[in-house]
Amino acid sequence: MGVRASVGSSAPAVPGATAWYERAVENIGAGIEDVSLSIEGELAPVGWAGRVALLLVALAVAGAAVSALFGAAGSHPGGAGPAGPTTPPSPDCPARDHLSPDANGTVREGVRASYDYTFLFVTSDGCRPVRFNPCQPVRYALNRRLATDADVADFTAALGKLAAATGLAFERVADTDEDPRAVPRPRRQPDGSFAWAPVVIGWSHLGTGESLRARADVKADPTAVVGGGGRPEVVDDVIVTGNLVLNLDAVSDVTTKVAVPHGFGAGVNWGRIMLHELAHVIGLGHVESRTSIMNEALTSQTLSSSEWGAGDLIGLRQLGRDGGCVSVPPVPPQGAPR
Repeated sequence: MGVRASVGSSAPAVPGATAWYERAVENIGAGIEDVSLSIEGELAPVGWAGRVALLLVALAVAGAAVSALFGAAGSHPGGAGPAGPTTPPSPDCPARDHLSPDANGTVREGVRASYDYTFLFVTSDGCRPVRFNPCQPVRYALNRRLATDADVADFTAALGKLAAATGLAFERVADTDEDPRAVPRPRRQPDGSFAWAPVVIGWSHLGTGESLRARADVKADPTAVVGGGGRPEVVDDVIVTGNLVLNLDAVSDVTTKVAVPHGFGAGVNWGRIMLHELAHVIGLGHVESRTSIMNEALTSQTLSSSEWGAGDLIGLRQLGRDGGCVSVPPVPPQGAPR
């Protein structure tokens, strides 16, 4: 699973329409005698007789611009889940209509993203999200070989935000040299038994293009750069471990090759990428809403800062302590399933 920074942005269908509408409302409210509308660089005087009609046109144009910029609440292109404003989940079946259209690199044919939140995996009855056991700490290990102190600081802050949103406890164990691009194998214990490995998190040079792994049958998209990839390992409807790799070659603009900045401000930054990918690790999927961290394309998100959106928070709560404890399956004698 990845989050992409791609060329282009979501601009209003009518440039300047919203600003012009605001000026028109201000002018009419102030009682100005000669309101003027600029059309292709020429000013056309408008008298009182046409002001009401003009305002209605302005409302329609501005509405269209805002709709184009943020996504109309009633439209849900390609979505099978509820469209428009985020609604509370069904208490008896919170995962219904909220299955992610893709999970761990596998696309589910015929499944479309819900507007507000989705889960990478759900239980066999389709009603409950698959998740970590929230009644014990989620253990993780860092591969810091290529990471700077600033990289680790961003990650630590992002993990804190995830903990606050879910109620999950995260426990850092000894650093590792394991490859963060692969799900970690179970580890042998002193008594000879095996235990599920901690989540492995690290940084790597993945290059540009939207494919995290070099596959001969997939041509990299030169207009997109993957910021990272996080995935959970699921056994018997429970997440038992996972991995997260962060792409040191990621850029915030593929044309100018500007490196992704640190922090959690507006636009493309490492804080936003890490929040997105960490949510994948614990089981959250992509959504249509542009006011969600879990919207796949960073440049399509309209969040003013790198914080969870309303839909993100609903999904995260269901993956955390609010869902109650789950039983973690033991490692099978032959090792972890692949």
